[in-house]
Amino acid sequence: MRRANLPGLALIVALAVVASGCGEAGTAPPAATDQVTCDARSDAGGMCLVSLEPLSDTRRLSLISRCRENGGRVVDSCPTDGLVGVCQIEENTAQAWTLNARTRVHHYLHADVRTPAAVEALAGRCSGPSASWTPADPVE
Repeated sequence: MRRANLPGLALIVALAVVASGCGEAGTAPPAATDQVTCDARSDAGGMCLVSLEPLSDTRRLSLISRCRENGGRVVDSCPTDGLVGVCQIEENTAQAWTLNARTRVHHYLHADVRTPAAVEALAGRCSGPSASWTPADPVE
């Protein structure tokens, strides 16, 4: 009688789960595009990340997996409600662990905590030679 190679079988199953997007039950990863958008907002605010130009299909799957593992949802686009600004970061693609060329981090604050000081603090975190802050339109 031949014994099954259980460690090998477990590896194959794990790779199949990763390749399928391993997200919420019954949902497939979005079609291949030039970006992965991860909505990680909460009731108080938070962020939505747009990872532009994934460097390979494998790295695109890593972006999707990282989003879901951190409690985010892969979406088509970032919402505009509560948006206070966007920080665009040019990634260092020479580093082996870099997954994409540019990242846009959309920052949100709930109206109850949105003050000029809070927005300025978020803008202040977007610093460095490869980062640029674009404020959102003022809320009426």
